[in-house]
Order: sequence, then structure tokens, then C-alpha cells
Amino acid sequence: MVSQIRIHTDTELFIPANEGAKTKLSQFFGYYFYKAGGSGPEKLYRSKAKRKKLFSRLRNWKASTSPGYNPGWDYKGTPSNEDVAEVSERRKYNRLQKVVRYATLIANDEYYETKKRSDELAKKHRGQFVYNSPAYKQSAALSKKLGEITKKLK
Repeated sequence: MVSQIRIHTDTELFIPANEGAKTKLSQFFGYYFYKAGGSGPEKLYRSKAKRKKLFSRLRNWKASTSPGYNPGWDYKGTPSNEDVAEVSERRKYNRLQKVVRYATLIANDEYYETKKRSDELAKKHRGQFVYNSPAYKQSAALSKKLGEITKKLK
């Protein structure tokens, strides 16, 4: 998650110097969004001790830049360490809000078991359901139940 916070910070502060740099930034961002953009394994959030350790480590992480820091693309100007700290703290706060909410859901046994059933059904049918088929109705019922549990846990 730190890498996600960092890439968001860098894309906000390290402005691409040219079209090639914009392409490189897009590639980095795409990788982090599509490949490394998750919250990590669910089992991490099922353990209260592991959640506590993760949240503590995230809260204590501080972004900084050193002379010669390179985000991975050519950029215009160099942001100050103060700017990096301010933007990364905002990004970290936003990410923590999302992951704490996710953890609340995954740590709940009823939600977790319902989500597992929904995920298994989707995998079995490759996420494609024929309208009004038994699998479609089962998926809809599981989705409804997940929504109800989510509302309860707010």
C-alpha cells in the first residue's frame, strides 16, 4: 500500500517533462492501479493483531525524497520535501480510510462468508450469469445480503 500512496504522490508532484515521460508515468500508474492496487490478502484483515500492525505501520510511514530521487520518468522542477510530506500524508489518510472500511467488512464473519460464496459463484460462472437463471438469482441474493451487512456495519 505504501507503493500505492507513493505513486499517487509522485504523479501529483512530479510533472512529466515531455510526451515520453507522460507515457512512462501512465505505465507506472497503470501497473500500480491494475496489478498492485489491492489491499492485500483477505487473511491479513481477518486477524486483529495483523490489522493493528498493518495500520500502525501505515500511519507511521513517511514519504521523503533525497537528492537525485527519480520517480521513474523525466519531470519538470523538483517538489520540496514539505510538499512531498503534505501530499503523501493526504494520500495516506485517504488510503487508510478505505482500507479500514474494507477491514471492517472482511473481519466480520457474516460478510466474509457471504463474500466467499459470492466470489466462488462468480468464479464458477466466470462472472457471467444468464438473466433469471438460478445462478443469477443466487448471485443477486448474495449481493443484496452483502449490501445489507455493509449498511449494518457503518
